[in-house]
Amino acid sequence: MRDLKADIATLREAGILEAVDARFASALGRLAGVADDEVLLGAALACRAPRYGHVAVDLEALAQSLRREDGAGAEAFIWPEAAPWAERIAASSLAQGDGAPLVVEDRRVYLRRYHEDEVRLAEMLKARAATRPDGVDENALQRALERYFPADENEPENLRRRAARMAAEHCLAVISGGPGTGKTSSVVRILALLGELLRGSGRPLRARLLAPTGKAAARLGETVRAAKRARAIPIPEEILPLLPEEAQTVHRALGTAPESRGRFLHGADHPLAADIVVVDEASMVDLPLMRRLVEAVPPSARLILLGDRDQLASVEAGAVLGDLFAAGQRGPLGACLTHLTRSLRFAEDSGIRALARAIQEQDTPRAMEILHGGLRDVEWVEFDGEAGFARALRERLVQSFRPAVMERDPQRALENLSRFRVLTAHRRGRLGAAGLNALIESWLAAAGLAHQDREYAGRPVLVGANDYGAGLFNGDMGVLLPEPENAGWNAVFQGRMSDPPRKFAPARLPSPETAWAMTIHKSQGSEFAEVLAVMDRPSPILTRELLYTALTRASRKVTLACPRAALASALAQRVSRTSGLAKRLSG
Repeated sequence: MRDLKADIATLREAGILEAVDARFASALGRLAGVADDEVLLGAALACRAPRYGHVAVDLEALAQSLRREDGAGAEAFIWPEAAPWAERIAASSLAQGDGAPLVVEDRRVYLRRYHEDEVRLAEMLKARAATRPDGVDENALQRALERYFPADENEPENLRRRAARMAAEHCLAVISGGPGTGKTSSVVRILALLGELLRGSGRPLRARLLAPTGKAAARLGETVRAAKRARAIPIPEEILPLLPEEAQTVHRALGTAPESRGRFLHGADHPLAADIVVVDEASMVDLPLMRRLVEAVPPSARLILLGDRDQLASVEAGAVLGDLFAAGQRGPLGACLTHLTRSLRFAEDSGIRALARAIQEQDTPRAMEILHGGLRDVEWVEFDGEAGFARALRERLVQSFRPAVMERDPQRALENLSRFRVLTAHRRGRLGAAGLNALIESWLAAAGLAHQDREYAGRPVLVGANDYGAGLFNGDMGVLLPEPENAGWNAVFQGRMSDPPRKFAPARLPSPETAWAMTIHKSQGSEFAEVLAVMDRPSPILTRELLYTALTRASRKVTLACPRAALASALAQRVSRTSGLAKRLSG
């Protein structure tokens, strides 16, 4: 017989379980009258799973998964055999009946609400994929496709035109592609195309632009406004005013009802007033939120999801965009999926492009060949410890940041700051985000460019929360500059379109922090001319997806600063999230 207290004590000491997991399992046991320690251990692990992005715990792959996530301090722990363990949990009162807190399926143990989210989302996506919008005139569609997506000899497949046709002919369209493949610019053309089709049928264009974060929403709206103003797309004059210019976060669009206890105002019973809903950066949308969003989109409306399937998945449970493509082109959703492959950001001989492709294709020998190739836009700096990092990179970092610190013109200071950025895999540690910021600041202070104990010109400030009233969003980057009129300071942020930079009192900023360096997770959706990506030690979070995300933030050059062991860790590991969504979508 197992001893639950001893098992949980061992797993807590190993860093695998936390106190909340133990309390959850014990409370379930008391309420349901369950004393089987194997069943309660399964409940504790199911409680733990969503913290690591899993929708459920896979009992078959449990030991391997824990080694990947926690560095496994419980190698000697003897796990129950998966098949009989799953059967015992399934036969217990914790998994029997409609209101039972656990669900067991294919040796996966779910908390019931995550199982319901997964099942419901799969049902809705398959139903939406099988639904065709009314009133699509094939002749009008073909003419519009040829105008908005003309033939391109460099891309015989014309995947962007295929994606546009898919969005016109289906109530679900999922468009993936790496940086520079034209996802958001294609959406502007798709919206114009759909505006023409709907106008021809006598209906208005009711479109909503959404994104998972305030920063991504602001950028999506900016893209549409810039495209309309540039007039580089052949959009008829009567269609231009119909294109939406403002985007919202998914949470804000769904709304929160008074006294709702976290429930949303919009849902199946009160859908969004829209015929087209575009969601950018869909890889960052977790399973529960995606379910609520899809429920809120009218079944007959078009839902267009944009994202990069190879980028980091959502912070919360699930990897919906990845699961959609994992379900395969031959499944029920196959006709609704397009992956754009031609990048306009990188030249054909770009090292960044070649390295990104090698990572996508899991070709480690090719990736190492590129890193050793002496290419102009890809560099690997190997170091050992903090002292080695300082010897290799201190002078380079001081010189790279000098223009941003010395500049006093707001617009040029912001431009200088966007030319170079330090990204790091970890938040904590001497070479994590916090440690690197302190280290870089000390180097700049020693060079007479900064102060460690008070404000100084050129300090980059990263916003850590949304402030809709001020138009500042989590992830926005500004710079601190002196205010000559009152001998104080302004935090300066980029203005909209061609507007001048916006100025805020530093005290007005929501959750600001110094940001000479930021985490790779925080950088998602951003672009910098040059990136220095620091991966100081092997760890469970170093994965191919993290490495891919870091290097594709750079448009001109990326430098990977990491010991050989950390690089090997990143190239060998990939994000693996337990979920049954892909299987449900493919069946």
